[in-house]
Amino acid sequence: MLWCFHLVTLALSVGSYHSVVINDEIRRLVDKVRPDAEKVLTSRGNNVVYTSAAWDVHEAAVQIVSGRRSIVRVTESTGALTFCLTIYDKFGDVSLEGVDPCESWIDVVERR
Repeated sequence: MLWCFHLVTLALSVGSYHSVVINDEIRRLVDKVRPDAEKVLTSRGNNVVYTSAAWDVHEAAVQIVSGRRSIVRVTESTGALTFCLTIYDKFGDVSLEGVDPCESWIDVVERR
């Protein structure tokens, strides 16, 4: 019976987000917001970790609103830092909404 409660809680907390396959479109979104994400990470003292490293995209979820909000879990190539980028794409106008430590995109949704 407890599993039912957890399932309902999870369903309500993730809202209308759904997992998507990692493709070139998701990678392009990450590339577009990377300079802004690097500024956020630098302000938090993480600048040494990622400056020359590639970012590997591990999972993503999308919510359709008046545009598209994506949460993408990224690890820099040395594996020293994993974080989620919240990216909003309003019909081609792409902006970074957040950079959060995470183990999964669900962590970001549950914190909201």
